[in-house]
Amino acid sequence: MGGIARIFESNLRSDAATLLGPDGDIVIGLRMLREAAAFGNILPPAARARISAEQAQGYAVLELARECRNALAMAHRAVDEIGEVDRTGLFSDWNAARLHVYEGTCWLFLNEPRKAIAALEAALRATGQEDRNVALAARVDLASAYVLDGELGEGCRLIGETYESLMAMGNQRGIERAQRAIERLTPWRAERQVRELERRVAAMTAQ
Repeated sequence: MGGIARIFESNLRSDAATLLGPDGDIVIGLRMLREAAAFGNILPPAARARISAEQAQGYAVLELARECRNALAMAHRAVDEIGEVDRTGLFSDWNAARLHVYEGTCWLFLNEPRKAIAALEAALRATGQEDRNVALAARVDLASAYVLDGELGEGCRLIGETYESLMAMGNQRGIERAQRAIERLTPWRAERQVRELERRVAAMTAQ
């Protein structure tokens, strides 16, 4: 239980986990995740996968590419160990699709949009009806990856569609994630596609 508590405490202290903004402390979050990882020999593989994925994301925000890749490799090994007995309980939603979202987000922060696109598209292929929130998170980051890869129109289209779905669900965490993706469009604010997206989002918010 101590290791699991460290996972959730790190989420509270590090914006890397939610990508909501710069008000968290990633270094403190990573320290707590390292403490959680120390319980690895008694934690189930799903918990170990999440710890490593959260670490990878924190390293990516800090642009520590080697550490990020190592953490992702550990997360993949843990996911491969998840069995039917792990499909219940606190980390029952952890699977390859969820890890692919983390991986895509990592590549996004490391300015590797092609790798991000590949991972996030893999996430979408692996999601089912029960993974709708995972799929929407993947679509938000996929949109940002498209923009970084020079496909501004496709990125804006995808953010707009996903934002609409998130609003319909009342998914506040997802909406905030999408808002951060829109904020990352600031360098392209003069472009028609971005202006149209901002108007679309403003209209949805005003309803």
